[in-house]
Amino acid sequence: MSPAAETVEAGAWYRQPVVWLGLVILLASVAGCIALMVLGARHDHDPSSAVQGGSVFGVPLHAVTAVAEEGREPLSPQPIAPAGRAQAHP
Repeated sequence: MSPAAETVEAGAWYRQPVVWLGLVILLASVAGCIALMVLGARHDHDPSSAVQGGSVFGVPLHAVTAVAEEGREPLSPQPIAPAGRAQAHP
């Protein structure tokens, strides 16, 4: 082999360790994504199990109002309307 051919072969893409490292990281990321999708599909989410004590992740499901004056009873909690829907006020 001539010195020019050896230089070309030494610089080939498959001889670069950074290419292999990038390929390994890419394949590990894709495998991780697929594993998360498979695990997520196996375990169904029951939305009623997340609601405990009238809160989801510590956020109350109903609006709580403060007492404005001494001696007045606090208002009863009103349900919060889902985003995008107008709440009718009685």
